[in-house]
Amino acid sequence: MLDPGRVNRANSLEQIGRGDFDVFHPTYYDPYFLESIGNRPFVVTVFDMIHEVFPEYFFTSDRTSVHKKRLCERAARVIAISNTTKEDLIRFLGIEEEKIDVIHLASSLGAHSLHPARTIPTPERYVLFTGNRRFYKNFKFFLRAITDVLKEDRKLVVICTGPTFSTDELDYFDALGVRDRLIHVQADDEQLGELYRKAEMLVFPSLYEGFGMPLLEAFSCCCPVVASDTAVFREIGGDAVVFFQPKDPTSISNAIRTLLEDRDLRGEMADRGYERNQRFSWQRTTEQTRLTYEKV
Repeated sequence: MLDPGRVNRANSLEQIGRGDFDVFHPTYYDPYFLESIGNRPFVVTVFDMIHEVFPEYFFTSDRTSVHKKRLCERAARVIAISNTTKEDLIRFLGIEEEKIDVIHLASSLGAHSLHPARTIPTPERYVLFTGNRRFYKNFKFFLRAITDVLKEDRKLVVICTGPTFSTDELDYFDALGVRDRLIHVQADDEQLGELYRKAEMLVFPSLYEGFGMPLLEAFSCCCPVVASDTAVFREIGGDAVVFFQPKDPTSISNAIRTLLEDRDLRGEMADRGYERNQRFSWQRTTEQTRLTYEKV
C-alpha cells in the first residue's frame, strides 16, 4: 500500500525541481524540500505551539518542534494564525517579530444547511464538546467539574464529537456516575452545524490552543459559548464568550450554570457571537496571505 505522505513529498519535489514557481508554501513542518528549493523563498504557517508548551506529552523521538524551528528560521516569512501564536513563536523559538505575519482563520460552518433526512436525533437539552479530548483539551477535568450539574439536572446531556469514547473514558464516566449522560456523535460538517444550532452552549475548556476554531464555528451557528479564560480565546472570542478559569471546578460549573439558567443571556451571547464572527472571513484570510506572498 502506498504511503500518501511519501507520494505527496515525491510529487512536491518533482514540482519544485521544475522551478516554475515564485513562492513555496509547505503544509506542515517537514523539511524534506530544503535541499531542493535552492534560493527560492518559502512561507511556513504555524498553527500552534503545543509541542513547545507541553513537551512532556510527546515522545523524545518526536522531531516536530526541531523541524518547526528549522523551517521558521529559514523561511522568508512566517504566518501565525493568532497573536498568541506569534508571541509564543518569539518566546519559544526566538523567531524575529518582523518576519511574522498574523493571519486569522475563519469558519464556513454556518453556511451549511442540513437535509431533513440527515438530521441527528438529539436530546432535549445538551451542552456540546467538539474535537479530540486529549490532555491539554482538559475534558476529564471539565467533566468532573460539572458532575454535580448533571446530577442536579436529569435532562441535561453532554454530546461529544471527535473520536469515539475509549475504554478508559467509559470507565471514568462510570466512576463519576454520569456514563448515561454522555453521548458520542460522529458528525460531518452539516450535522455538526446542526449540533451547534440546537445546543444550549458550546463548552471549550482547553488549556491551550493556537486559535480556537470551535469558537467561530459556534458563533456562525448562533450557539452561545463558555470557554477557558486564555489569551487566544480572549483574542478570538472577545466579549462574545462567558469565560471561566480552566483549572477551577467551581468557576467552570458556575459559568455553565449561569448560561443554563438564563435564557436571555444565552440569546445575548449567541447574538454577540454571530456579530463577532463577521470579523473573520476566508476572503480576508486569502487577501492577507496574498500580501505575505508579495512581501517575498
